[in-house]
Amino acid sequence: MEAEGSFYVNKKDYILGFCLTQSAKDLALMESIKDFLYDLPGVDRENIDKNVIGVFTSKSKSNGVDSHITKITIHHTGFIQALIPFFSSLT
Repeated sequence: MEAEGSFYVNKKDYILGFCLTQSAKDLALMESIKDFLYDLPGVDRENIDKNVIGVFTSKSKSNGVDSHITKITIHHTGFIQALIPFFSSLT
């Protein structure tokens, strides 16, 4: 998460977000991370549906070279509030 993950605020509508990016070859890993995140303590599973966390594969250009990436994105304030304590607890 240190190099490839970030929290942000969407300036258009001031919604909190989180994004994690990896190579497209890591799609299975990203799906597993998505499942792990839904099992975090503090996640209100009854009021947050599985579509809150999106896993997307897209084309990107890095140093002029086309590559395929996979992103996990979260745009749900309640979920972000459960995610932050998880990161705070890590050493």
